[in-house]
Amino acid sequence: MTFWQDLRYALRMLRKSPGFAALTILVLALGLGTNTAIFSLVDGVLLRPLPYRDPGRLAMLTRTDRDQTGGAFSEWLLHAVRGRATSLEQIAGFQYESFNLAGGGEPERLQGMVVTANLFAALGVDAQFGRTFREGEDQPGSPHVAVLSHGLWARKFGSDPKMIGQTLRLGGEEYRVIGVMPESFRFDRGEGLPEPGFDFSSRTELWVPLRWPATNRNNYLIAIARLRQGIGLRQAQAEMDIVSYRVETEMSQAPRGVTLSLARLEDLVVRDVRSSLLVLLCAVGLLLLIACANVANLLLLRAALRKAEFSIRASLGAGQWRLARQWMTECLVYAFSGGAIGLLLADAILSALLRAYPESLLRTETIGIHWPAAVFCFLLCVVTGIGLGFAPLGTTLRSSLNTTVKQGRGGCGREGRALRQWLMGTEVALSFVLLAGAGLLFRSFLNLLAIDPGFDPDRVLTTQIDLPPAEYTDGPKMIAFFRRVLSQLENQPQVDAAGVVTILPMGGLDRDGPGFTILGRSGDNKQIPPELTMPLVSAGYFRALGIPLKQGRYFTDADNENAAGAAILNEACARRWFPAGDAVGQRLSALGGRLVFTIVGVVGDVRHRGLEIEPPPMIYAPYAQVPRQIMAVLIRPMTLVVRGRSAAANLSSLVQAAVRAADPDQPLSNTRTMKEVLSRSLARRRLLLAIMSGFAASALLLALSGIYAVASYSVAQRTPEIGIHMALGATPAAVLRLVVAQGMTPTLAGVGAGSIAALASTRLMASLLYDVTPSDAETFACIAALLALFTAFASYVPARRAARVNPSVALRHE
Repeated sequence: MTFWQDLRYALRMLRKSPGFAALTILVLALGLGTNTAIFSLVDGVLLRPLPYRDPGRLAMLTRTDRDQTGGAFSEWLLHAVRGRATSLEQIAGFQYESFNLAGGGEPERLQGMVVTANLFAALGVDAQFGRTFREGEDQPGSPHVAVLSHGLWARKFGSDPKMIGQTLRLGGEEYRVIGVMPESFRFDRGEGLPEPGFDFSSRTELWVPLRWPATNRNNYLIAIARLRQGIGLRQAQAEMDIVSYRVETEMSQAPRGVTLSLARLEDLVVRDVRSSLLVLLCAVGLLLLIACANVANLLLLRAALRKAEFSIRASLGAGQWRLARQWMTECLVYAFSGGAIGLLLADAILSALLRAYPESLLRTETIGIHWPAAVFCFLLCVVTGIGLGFAPLGTTLRSSLNTTVKQGRGGCGREGRALRQWLMGTEVALSFVLLAGAGLLFRSFLNLLAIDPGFDPDRVLTTQIDLPPAEYTDGPKMIAFFRRVLSQLENQPQVDAAGVVTILPMGGLDRDGPGFTILGRSGDNKQIPPELTMPLVSAGYFRALGIPLKQGRYFTDADNENAAGAAILNEACARRWFPAGDAVGQRLSALGGRLVFTIVGVVGDVRHRGLEIEPPPMIYAPYAQVPRQIMAVLIRPMTLVVRGRSAAANLSSLVQAAVRAADPDQPLSNTRTMKEVLSRSLARRRLLLAIMSGFAASALLLALSGIYAVASYSVAQRTPEIGIHMALGATPAAVLRLVVAQGMTPTLAGVGAGSIAALASTRLMASLLYDVTPSDAETFACIAALLALFTAFASYVPARRAARVNPSVALRHE
């Protein structure tokens, strides 16, 4: 019964002071809403289990050996490991692949996978409609079948249940649809898997079984394993060490020094986002603490003004427990009102974050304000409400009843003033930590923007083309297609240069070269290892992308399949293996002499894998020469790079027309300007900076508003004292300095404490920074000066009001 009385009284007090109530609730809503939104993000990415059966038993399996550093498997090696690993229930393999879907309208390029028949069994997921692959459907001669994603089934086929059993034309071949996966199923780069070498923004939309030739030695399969029930990762890894030894010793064709490694899939899912999400979670926690300190200061002022009320109620028989319960109820009403608005705010914040976040980095379909977020918000409201009530409660109930009644007004008291000063300093210290984090990220981002990527992204359009192997069965057909496209584009007056490349900078996975020997050189320095990046390009590629020539010449149209092999090195490669500057004219050999190149030029370094990563050694080769010499198709997919004389966006129709003229059934995909590609490489850093800057700005605003409110209240309470000082001869300037100094005291203490806290906390951000240390003195000094300047201004406004006090009016008022 008394609870409802307390609640009704609390609601009446809210109506009595609507301005104060609105300000308090909005400040709490900001803190509670942002915390709920970030918690939902963390819950969906870090805490929620993967949508597979018993996901804790899933692990990625990788291999290394003495000759090659890649982690992929050949079909033969995967089969050999599968037959020897007793601790693994399933071992499945897959490869990223793209498919040209023809028929029924415009041709479309789909992102897919070629998989072993047991992939879905290893994941423990069944089809929503139809079925998944059966054992043996990955063997040579088995019928062509396909499983569709729920998204492709809904988008392309209108969720037609009759699609089961229908045929699709994929890459020039007929595939029968046997199943549709559930809407919640996702198995692609966003699940922590290795990145595909193309169209990294798209999601896997279909799966087809690979053909399983037992003699295949090419390492191209990514392996995933399911541990047997009761087997831990450490135990399984111990067996993998034994299996590695057995494979190498029992089979002469096995790679030398092979090592097999297991890593839990749940850990790989969040490897790229864990640090940034934890930083955000800590930052939003600090923001809530600042909001609570701000509100606690407001409530402390509010309680001081209501001391007379509490004293009268106490004189009428209300005990301290009764008064405390009433006050705590009011604080909880503020907290839950802020939490209710905060839930609505959290949904809007989370939606904005998911729209801004780089595509396919998170499982965005499952992230939202679900019941765990509501429970989290509820508990946060309880803790916040109780915490807010304690400080004002202690100073108010410990006041002398007689003194308060005689005062007839809310006296602040020495203890209350000290607590407000402490809360102001806390706000400043916490704000310093957030501002320091945002400042370091800003410095890091500016350092990245100042880096020369090694190419000119202006007026450049890129698009990917993946020629189907069923129709383009050999290198000459592929070369003829690209020659027709490039010839038509280069004859357009709007085009400055055009070329093709297998590996677009910042656009996908690197492809290792075969490993080269420098002819005519002896010793250890004659071997160029296979992990070196080897893009295949056309003659116009370097001009199209604006990569500068440093020595020798670019490729020309004469470097074709009928000419001697030519190669161009980047500067990193030339410095490493030709430090004397004599790279041009040297000859390189690979694959037992089947591939021989003469170095004809050296070009500038390109930040190929990201602005923050040093340029790797690279050897460029003409795409027209490689298929003829090693008789293998290494140029799928290709990226078309076109530099225009005006804006890149104006080139889209020209590119599409040129490709349609060469092959009307060939779709384009991943079409974007090079500026977009460059911008995308910084998307995650840009988003993190924007969020941290928003938190820091909110923290600064809350701290300044708190300082202003306390200073204004202090001036109002000390008006008689100020009048006496001025009556005794104090000048307005002296009064101004006095009030500002009192406001700056907690600020300077907060800056000092915040500097120490920031030195400790910003070390957690070390992996997110570039070319700036977590304890950067320049950034810390700028933040300290910024806080001091703004807080001085927040104290100056009420100080000016105090300096204009008329002594006679102030004394008469007293």
